[in-house]
Amino acid sequence: MTGPANPWGPPTGGRPGSGSPGGFPAPGGPATGGFPTIGGFLPPPPPEGLPPAGPPPGGGSPWGAAPAGAPAERARPPLALLGAALLAPLVTVPLLFLDGWGWHVLGWAVATFGAAALLIAATLTDTRRRASAWYLGRDGVVRALRLGTVVLALLAAGAHAWLFADWFSRLEVFA
Repeated sequence: MTGPANPWGPPTGGRPGSGSPGGFPAPGGPATGGFPTIGGFLPPPPPEGLPPAGPPPGGGSPWGAAPAGAPAERARPPLALLGAALLAPLVTVPLLFLDGWGWHVLGWAVATFGAAALLIAATLTDTRRRASAWYLGRDGVVRALRLGTVVLALLAAGAHAWLFADWFSRLEVFA
């Protein structure tokens, strides 16, 4: 006994050129070793000219951490950046002895924004390096440099702001 007749007619034979009805592989698997062909289920190959997926060449981390077995010098705190951030407010000390509102505004800006920018860069670099298994932390030194930077920046910015306010209060408009 056979089933009811198909009202739409016989099967079309699947994909063109597959040689099997319904698009299923022939017995024994397709010629690609058991995997569907490129026109089947596999995604198309990537366009030419794009970088390959995965970690960068050389075995490094895409986040900048030192690869396994690499020298530990790349996985230390950024002491040079922290030192530069500490020195940025000290550079403005000679400006305290100059007369004129522009020098005090410049000193305030360098002490505030220069120290903040270098401290942000050092913190981002340190955070990236801490992701490495080879990180050699010096938490006490890093904490002391950060605290020193903040204290010196506040003192220098405060001194320049006070001198600017003193200059501004002595204008003829307020006499």
